[in-house]
Amino acid sequence: MYGDMDEEQLTRPIEDDSSPDLIRALLVILIAAICATVLITTFVDADTPFDSIEFGVNVTVSEPPGDCPHAMLIAPIDNSVVDTRDVVLTLYVYDNDVSVWFINVTFYENNTDTVISNLVSKSDTNVSCVWTNRTPGTNYEWYGYLENSSGGNYTTGVYSFSVGQSFMGTATDFWGTWILLGIIFLIMALGLYLRSTIFCIFSIIITVLSTTYYYSEVMASSSFFDTTLGYVFMALIFFTLAELFYVMFYGKK
Repeated sequence: MYGDMDEEQLTRPIEDDSSPDLIRALLVILIAAICATVLITTFVDADTPFDSIEFGVNVTVSEPPGDCPHAMLIAPIDNSVVDTRDVVLTLYVYDNDVSVWFINVTFYENNTDTVISNLVSKSDTNVSCVWTNRTPGTNYEWYGYLENSSGGNYTTGVYSFSVGQSFMGTATDFWGTWILLGIIFLIMALGLYLRSTIFCIFSIIITVLSTTYYYSEVMASSSFFDTTLGYVFMALIFFTLAELFYVMFYGKK
């Protein structure tokens, strides 16, 4: 049976072809673990955007004397950073005099005393207006002036906020977000077309970093558009991992 084989052939070790597949599998698992670690750190860490949601804490209470109306600051929190250009200003107004029929509430810009909005409200309720089209990276100051139906009046303290700024503009940046998604899709397409493991790994890194940045700096949790695109970013991470798995095991030319 072995008559036609020389001694070298008989003693040569049998090659194991499973080693490359094992290395590829371990590499995919390692990359997936790194991606999971980054995402968990983003969403569980104390600095996540979900922790910036305010629940009425740090309320500034104004207690004017006599028959004057009263006011409490609700939003935005004084000296806070907001993630939208259209900022909702909210005061809780009330009057201890049960004979008061209404309270006239006027929101002013502090620096110029320009009227932002004028509203008429009943007592014991929140009064809100929207200060639209604010500039990213700018600090704003405002105050409220209250006057009740009995002639009593009161001016609140001066409150401030600033509008957050990022390289994509502000939250709900439609074109900036889609440009970022377009870059991710392009890198994914190149990796699949070239069947390149390097391109696939690069697309995973870019997608994870983009998703982390989007959730922590860009996304406004109150925006349906932002929330929907957040799910798109998350789905792309799994697609890039699947693409890497396909290229490494089945897509080699």
